[in-house]
Amino acid sequence: MKLFTKKNCLECFFILNSLFLISAISFAATNSAWQKLGVNTAPERIVQTRDHTITVHEMTSSPLGSRAGLTFAWVEFDNAKKNILVKEVLRFDDSYAIYKSETPANALLSINGGFFGYDANKRYIPLGLVISDGTIVNRKIAWSGGGILLQKKGEHAKITKARKFKVSSGILQAVQSKPLIVEDSQVAIYSDDKERFNRTAFGVFPSGRIFVAGAFESFGRAVSLYEFAQLVTSIESAQGERPVTAIAMDGGPGSQIYIPQLKLHYGDPGKNYVPNLVIISR
Repeated sequence: MKLFTKKNCLECFFILNSLFLISAISFAATNSAWQKLGVNTAPERIVQTRDHTITVHEMTSSPLGSRAGLTFAWVEFDNAKKNILVKEVLRFDDSYAIYKSETPANALLSINGGFFGYDANKRYIPLGLVISDGTIVNRKIAWSGGGILLQKKGEHAKITKARKFKVSSGILQAVQSKPLIVEDSQVAIYSDDKERFNRTAFGVFPSGRIFVAGAFESFGRAVSLYEFAQLVTSIESAQGERPVTAIAMDGGPGSQIYIPQLKLHYGDPGKNYVPNLVIISR
C-alpha cells in the first residue's frame, strides 16, 4: 500500500510549512543574558507563520536547573507597517477565554495592557491613561515613572515617558503602563529586588519596528524586573537591530501573549481581571 503520493506529500509539506516549527541555535546575545541569570537553556525554538508576518522566538530553561520551567518568548514582525488597537475589555473570567473572544481572528497578536485597581466600592477599575480609537476612556495617572504606548494617525507605534506626555490631536490609541525597562538601548532597571513574576513588555527597534516579549513560569515566578530587562535588551531582530525602548505591561497573572494564527498562548490560564488589551494588526 502506498503511504505517500505526490499529492499527499505536498499536503504534508504545506501543513508543516504553516507551522514553521524550527529548532535553531540560540543567539549568542540572548544566551549571554541567560548566563547572567545562571540559567542553562535548551536550543531556541522559532515558530513562524507561513507568510513570515510573525516570528516567535522561544527559549526555555533546562528542566534540571534551578529555574526549571522558565520560558522567555519574544515576537517580531515582517515590517514596521503594523497598527495597534487599545481595546477596552473590563472583564473577569478565565484569561484564555477572554483573549480568544476579544482578539479578532485576523489579528496578529494581543498582549495585556495597563494596570487595574479598585474603586471605593472595591470594584475593579483600569488605572492610567487609555485612548481607544481616538477617545479617552480612562484618564492619565501622575505616576512618577513609566510611559505611554501610543500611535498617532499615519505614524508607527511608539513609547514616550509619561511625565513628558500630553494628550494631543491625532492620537488614535494609547495606554499607560510602567516601568520603562529599556531606554536609549540600555537597561533602565538599575537594581534587582528579586521579586519574580510573569512579565510582558512592548518594545520598539530603531527602525520603528515593534516587538513584544514575555517571561513565563507555571507557578507565576518567572523573573524579576531587572532580569526581564536584561533579557529584553539582549533581543536581536532579523535585521540585526536591538531594542531602543521597551515598556513593561501589567505583570503577574495579567501577563499574557496570544497569537491566534499560531494557536500560541503564553501566560496563566486562570481567572483574572482584564482591563484592556493591546491588539497588533496589519
